[in-house]
Amino acid sequence: MKTTDITENGFELAIDKVLTETNGFERSNIYGTGEYNRDYAVDEARLFRFLEKRQAKNVEALHILMSDLEKSKFLKALSDKIRKDGIIEVLRRGMKYKHLRFDFYEPANTADFEDNIWSVTRQLRYSAKKPQLALDMCIFLKSSSTQMQRQAMNCNAPSPNTLIC
Repeated sequence: MKTTDITENGFELAIDKVLTETNGFERSNIYGTGEYNRDYAVDEARLFRFLEKRQAKNVEALHILMSDLEKSKFLKALSDKIRKDGIIEVLRRGMKYKHLRFDFYEPANTADFEDNIWSVTRQLRYSAKKPQLALDMCIFLKSSSTQMQRQAMNCNAPSPNTLIC
């Protein structure tokens, strides 16, 4: 008789497996790789991969990837917009950066829905000030983390490792 691993690790593995093997999520092991930007709570590699694929003209016109300064300015603008309007509103309506519009989600009823990038990260160490803190699991859509700026999203966290919005 096969037994089920009911430990926290076993539960995480089971969720990870369903998301990646059944639902097409990318598995991310981004801690320590430089892909996760703690200051702005984004997986930069996936965010910019999406923007380069879907909105390359905007990225190129504004030279966003030409320098770390331009990249930081864009990420700050995105972070500020999420703090002001909330992650759901930014996903629904996008944002204007400088003189151009950026969209971050392709609705399910469009041909471009497959361009959305969903990923799951286990044990995401999100704090630069307290690097021992980690979320058990974090789901990213297009690299805009569901954990992103939880204070700005007015989310309740019943424990340090749980996020409920």
